Amino acid sequence: FGVNVMPRMKVEKSTTSSEVRESLLLATRNLVSTHGLRGFTIDDVARDAFVSKSALYHHFSNLQELIDLALLGWFEEMIDEDLQSIADLSRMATASELRVAMANLNEHVYSENRRSVRIHRTLILASAAHGSPALSEGFRKAHQQLHQGFADLVSTLKRRGIFRDNVDAQSVASLMVAVTFGMAFNEAAEIATEK
Repeated sequence: FGVNVMPRMKVEKSTTSSEVRESLLLATRNLVSTHGLRGFTIDDVARDAFVSKSALYHHFSNLQELIDLALLGWFEEMIDEDLQSIADLSRMATASELRVAMANLNEHVYSENRRSVRIHRTLILASAAHGSPALSEGFRKAHQQLHQGFADLVSTLKRRGIFRDNVDAQSVASLMVAVTFGMAFNEAAEIATEK
């Protein structure tokens, strides 16, 4: 569950427009990871992406749009990884296999070496609550994908007899999403009190 920050890459003059855009988003993501949401400027992004400010403004109207789109792309990657983990769980044939797989996944996700990934996820979630309409809409869509992934998992497990027939897949999915996000915010609160 989560994505590592990518190394800086130099953009050559022959680079396509989409490569410049991707480099700007990646540089923004790295700066957010290193300095937080407000610890850098548009000049820092251009410098780290190895592009001019005019090239930056050709692709993005302002720093907030760039931050929002970088955060949304990052969150979508996290959701894609979550959905892959859910798909892996759906391959379990017995309740015993499912319990072991879920315990292993939980241990991995909440290990100390994944703490920074969880912090970044919480940062993105908090940003979505106060971000632009585009960020909020993108977050809503990604959230729906995650919810549907959990609901599909429960439906699959019901068909295999691992869950009872009277279990409502949508309700379980809502609970799983709420617990997942609740744990992330609890950890963020703990980190805030440590400082």
